[in-house]
Amino acid sequence: MIRYIELYFDKFYKKLISAIRLKQKLLMLKTDGICKVQTSIFQ
Repeated sequence: MIRYIELYFDKFYKKLISAIRLKQKLLMLKTDGICKVQTSIFQ
């Protein structure tokens, strides 16, 4: 029973981490895109 719970939490934790990484990657792309747009406007 405990082993099953550990496996469940392990899967959940890995999904959570991958979701956070994806969110951070998207945020980085977004800010990068905004910076590029701003520099092209100011030039």
